[in-house]
Amino acid sequence: MSNHRVTTAFVVGVKERLRNHVLMSLVLYLPIYFIALINFVAPGDEIPLWVKVDGLVISISKPMPEIYTVLMTPMVCALVAGIAGMFMMQSGEENDGRLVLVGYRSWEVITSRLVLLGVISLAVIVTSLVVMMFFLTPSLVGWFVVAMLVAGLTYGMIGVLVGSVLNTLGGMYAMLFAPMLDILIFQNPMITRGNPDAWMTFLPGYYPLQIAFDATYTEQIAAADVGWAVAYLGATTILATLAFHHKTRVHQ
Repeated sequence: MSNHRVTTAFVVGVKERLRNHVLMSLVLYLPIYFIALINFVAPGDEIPLWVKVDGLVISISKPMPEIYTVLMTPMVCALVAGIAGMFMMQSGEENDGRLVLVGYRSWEVITSRLVLLGVISLAVIVTSLVVMMFFLTPSLVGWFVVAMLVAGLTYGMIGVLVGSVLNTLGGMYAMLFAPMLDILIFQNPMITRGNPDAWMTFLPGYYPLQIAFDATYTEQIAAADVGWAVAYLGATTILATLAFHHKTRVHQ
């Protein structure tokens, strides 16, 4: 019975998201716009890039469009998933309340919403990956996908938290600018030169971007980066679950 209820709640959530034309447009078209456009407008000059190899920071030269492709791809996943999480917390309140009123347990509703957020993240990952592969093939594609997934899910959970405290307009602005500032500015190795300020390492995009650049330009991934990225995702998931639980309790 519980599995059936979770599935039903998931289907309700899918139908609700499909009616959100803004979100569907972001999933389908934003990766094309950001990733493809940067490859056509960015100068083709090679510029220095600092990456870690065996714990040492070394400088390599790569074309600017290629570097921005590495940055843009996880950023798009984070941006879309973050907005999806924000919408899910706000616009799903009415449907979630109805499910609770007809006898659904709060954990059944919460599970369906977390699964739905994961599916949306996977959808934008697939779209972004297809577009990226026209311009760049990372050395370790599988690990690059992991970086995209962790970035997307982490910001998706942050979107849930933002949606619980801000209105739709404020939440949209927050989830538009936060991933851009984090990933395109504070995690940009062309700006940080491989030596970011200590506070930048606490931002959601730090460890996913470390994995992304390692997966693109090296043949190995730092286990510590993966561990901290998963831990960060776990912490935000717990907080998002608590936010969902608080919302569903209001209707009980």
